[in-house]
Amino acid sequence: MFILVGLGNPGTEYEHTRHNLGFSVIEHFLKDTTSAKGSVWSENKKLKSDIAHLEFKSEKVILAKPTTYMNNSGLSVALLLAFYKVKPADLWVVY
Repeated sequence: MFILVGLGNPGTEYEHTRHNLGFSVIEHFLKDTTSAKGSVWSENKKLKSDIAHLEFKSEKVILAKPTTYMNNSGLSVALLLAFYKVKPADLWVVY
């Protein structure tokens, strides 16, 4: 299992800006992954992220978009690693 986190800022004022490139990349990854059919983003307040689950090349993947601002995204990433018991080596961050 690995976690793919896209960094960005919440709110409509940041949509389609360079600040949200990480969000855009993982949204396209989810949309373009054939095994993701039916996968949708769900808000997880405990993990301070929007989460989607999928399987990619026989590997379970957790996609996350932190709902904190980019400067505070470390909090959300730490919560994700602890909750899913994933090693930092299995964490990919897109920014």
